[in-house]
Amino acid sequence: MKFLFFTDTHIRGTNPRARLDDFESTLFNKFEELLKYVKYNKIDYVLFGGDLLDRPDVSLSVMQKFIDLLNRFPKPIYMVLGNHDIYGQNPNTVNRTIIGILETLGIVWILDDKPVELFDRNIKVKITGSSYVYDIDVDPFKSKYIINKDECDYLIHIVHGMLMEKPFIKEVPHTTIEEIIKKQKQILRYVDITILALE
Repeated sequence: MKFLFFTDTHIRGTNPRARLDDFESTLFNKFEELLKYVKYNKIDYVLFGGDLLDRPDVSLSVMQKFIDLLNRFPKPIYMVLGNHDIYGQNPNTVNRTIIGILETLGIVWILDDKPVELFDRNIKVKITGSSYVYDIDVDPFKSKYIINKDECDYLIHIVHGMLMEKPFIKEVPHTTIEEIIKKQKQILRYVDITILALE
């Protein structure tokens, strides 16, 4: 079973201030390259870590060609929502966004704590996800980062948050890897792989 992970593409119709190239064209070419890679290497599942869009209401004129390209991926892209994909850091607003349209069209599959089960011969893999919410890194239980593994060979959990290797600025909510390891030791079977996309 082959997976490909990418994240934070921030599709938009305008150039970021520091870019000298045409960001939209460069990003479109990168997606085409990714699609070729997926097909050539026979990737089974594509995983995405959030912030597909730079804002939840990217113009339809920009999205039209990206939707066509994303629709050419062999299977839906399994993803979590980033803070730029939704309104007010609230995943419940997804039905009012471009991502909501992509989900309705079957182009993306938004992950949550209910596992998606994938099988390859005798191997059972489950994939879960935690989309961005405003208090993801304030929660003392770090519940969005911890998933209990049950009845599978491997559990992959994708999170869009501020998981850091070492402590960061105190005023910026974040979670350290050490905190997650401590929390995971409190449960018997926990995630095999946590894939993170920084907010």
